[in-house]
Amino acid sequence: NVEADGNVTCAFGATLGPEQIPEDVEFVNTIVVGYPGADKRVVMRQMEAMTTLSGRDAWDFEYLGMTKQPFIKTNYPHHEGIWGWQEHGD
Repeated sequence: NVEADGNVTCAFGATLGPEQIPEDVEFVNTIVVGYPGADKRVVMRQMEAMTTLSGRDAWDFEYLGMTKQPFIKTNYPHHEGIWGWQEHGD
């Protein structure tokens, strides 16, 4: 926040885990896609920090189940051909 006198204040909020994200809120989901090793995780962590909403790897959707997490990190081309988020990211 920028105050009228020019002072800038910031507030820290803890990132909400998958079980803490509200079920009654609709999010526009974002898929962060890139070649393996292209710093997708850095982008996802910045998005989490700006919104306090956590993201998830595509692999986690496939093997750990669906959540309301609005940020999905995946590789392209995906080495296993799995798009684990189903329609969550469409």
